[in-house]
Amino acid sequence: MFKVDERILNDSIFLKELTLSNLYLKKDSENPWCILVPRKINIVELTDLSIEEQKNLLEEINYVMNIFKKEFNPDKINIGALGNVVSQFHFHLIVRYKNDRAWPNAIWGTSPKILDESIFAEWVRKL
Repeated sequence: MFKVDERILNDSIFLKELTLSNLYLKKDSENPWCILVPRKINIVELTDLSIEEQKNLLEEINYVMNIFKKEFNPDKINIGALGNVVSQFHFHLIVRYKNDRAWPNAIWGTSPKILDESIFAEWVRKL
């Protein structure tokens, strides 16, 4: 049975089911940050997905990136799948700004200074 790692569930909120993945919004009101989790069992690496599933994932990545571009006017969008802490395969998409808390460095491992619920709610609406 498919189950999402508790760390993802604790750090984000569920937004919707896409074709392959569940879409989550990380609890970060400084940088819009989405996480795609394919609804597959025992997936650790991208190559554990079939080629067709990888194509579906790429379509979902494009879907989120296009929303990010339209709604948030980013300087850059970081994408990646590290899996060093949470081994369940998941994919991060993060809006970056030249004045954000980590620019130009990696944002992984940093925490937002505040969690503004009103900003976060607006992002949920946009996504």
